[in-house]
Amino acid sequence: MIVFDAVAKSSYAKTKKVLTDSGRYVSTVPSPSPFLLQATNFTRRKKAFWMFAKANHDDLDFVVDLANQRKINVAIDKAYKLDEAAEAHRHIETERVRGELVIKMEH
Repeated sequence: MIVFDAVAKSSYAKTKKVLTDSGRYVSTVPSPSPFLLQATNFTRRKKAFWMFAKANHDDLDFVVDLANQRKINVAIDKAYKLDEAAEAHRHIETERVRGELVIKMEH
């Protein structure tokens, strides 16, 4: 299992309980914690990593393909219509979100 935290929404300590023994926590947000954790990975089975990431079209298409093949799992708390965006924002502010919130955009 990999926990990929691209927006500093979580931490290694918070995700450790859901990681398998060979699990990995990956963060793209620069801070001292991931660097220190990565330097001490040899002491743990559940590893922590830090990486630079810059989104590009091909990489995002690759992630979408993985999701469509069900090779990655994204926990979705709730989906909102675009005209419910204010309600979604209030939901986030409660800090009781258990997964991602989705804003559906009709076209």
